[in-house]
Amino acid sequence: MNMPAISRAGSLTYNRSQLARLFLWLLTGSFGYCLLANVTTLISLSMKELGCSNSLMGVMLGSMPAAVNFIFNPWISTRSDRTRTAWGRRKPYLFIGMCLSAACILLLAWSPRLALRISGSAEEAYHWQLGFLIVFSVGFQVCFLLIATTIYYLFVDVVPQAVLGRFMAFFNMCGSAVGILFSFFLLKLSQSHMAWLYTGITAFFVVTMMILLLGVKEGEYAPVAPAVRERSPLEKARLYMRECFSIPFYFWIFFAMGVNGVSNICRSLFGLYFARDTLGLDLEVIGNINGFTSLLGFALAYPLGYLNDRFHPLRVFFWGGAAIVLVNLLSFFWISGPATYAVSSVLLTVAYVVQLSAGLPLTAALFPHSKYGQFGSAQAIFCALMMILFNAAAGKLTDLFGSYRFLYAWDFVFTLLALAALGRVFVLWKQYGGDHHYVAPESDQV
Repeated sequence: MNMPAISRAGSLTYNRSQLARLFLWLLTGSFGYCLLANVTTLISLSMKELGCSNSLMGVMLGSMPAAVNFIFNPWISTRSDRTRTAWGRRKPYLFIGMCLSAACILLLAWSPRLALRISGSAEEAYHWQLGFLIVFSVGFQVCFLLIATTIYYLFVDVVPQAVLGRFMAFFNMCGSAVGILFSFFLLKLSQSHMAWLYTGITAFFVVTMMILLLGVKEGEYAPVAPAVRERSPLEKARLYMRECFSIPFYFWIFFAMGVNGVSNICRSLFGLYFARDTLGLDLEVIGNINGFTSLLGFALAYPLGYLNDRFHPLRVFFWGGAAIVLVNLLSFFWISGPATYAVSSVLLTVAYVVQLSAGLPLTAALFPHSKYGQFGSAQAIFCALMMILFNAAAGKLTDLFGSYRFLYAWDFVFTLLALAALGRVFVLWKQYGGDHHYVAPESDQV
């Protein structure tokens, strides 16, 4: 892997064998995490089977969890920055999120049988099942956000900055491997064994996450200043807003990442249905195409991780976005059947893998390290606000457009807007020192 002989992350010091073990524990948990993230596809299929509209799916799977994230993420992230326990500052939140997420999915998995037991008719059972699906799916997504937030903070805390790009390459390879497993083998099981599929994924997630929690050691953190602890909630809120939002440089990062996240709404919600309902592909064919693209993502991950460590992730992220814009423009007019859809999927995978490889290394390189959770939550606030505004709109506009092909136009417009914001970020980054002398600006320095 060409890793340094000695690596440091805060108070933690690793030789090569210790760094390898760290990667092993983190990636074991990451595999389960990535597998559980695919549950949203199963939830989407369950909602479609019950006749839910695209607009309702946009609200339930996007806007509502984003609204909860908007409210609670700043509190959780800032609190985790200031948490000091014998177990660490991130792992307690991962454990709580793991337990709650698993409980929601297990309840969702077996809710159809529960609905049949407590109802007196098929119509009544349908309403109970729909109600359970909405409640438990939203509950899962809210609880999963706790994991999805703090696991990345843990990466930044324990993985040395010098090898973070390569670690994220292995993390993305885990995601690709999960994509291969899910697409080739698991997706088709959803048609006949949905409850057991939910249950098996949840059990695997709990086991692998416990391996991560027990295997990874967090370092020592500086004590929280008494003045910070003694501030009132209102004073803490004012300090949070001033530190995170008073500097234009960070605002443009938040805006770029928020818009970039919005760009993928239609694809994540309706990409499956474009292939199935518009192009007429069955789930097995779709799974095979997605599985092949996951293999491609797996092959590209490590070279891209090295590029992020060798060149700055801001550049890598920008050029990945530029490729996404071009492929979406081509796909909107060109896709006409399975062959062109497969080629478009391959091209988009390459572009998205390039951008995905740079996401966490970019924010780790640009945000103040001691307050990474706080600034990560500020970015999450921005992203959540935009998700609240645009998830329902995505479903409504797709209904009005009358075709799932609209997803390519949506992705094109918002990714282009993100690129414009990233251009401003690049200019300011150069002013703050650029490649070799960058120092994260603080509010009291501006």
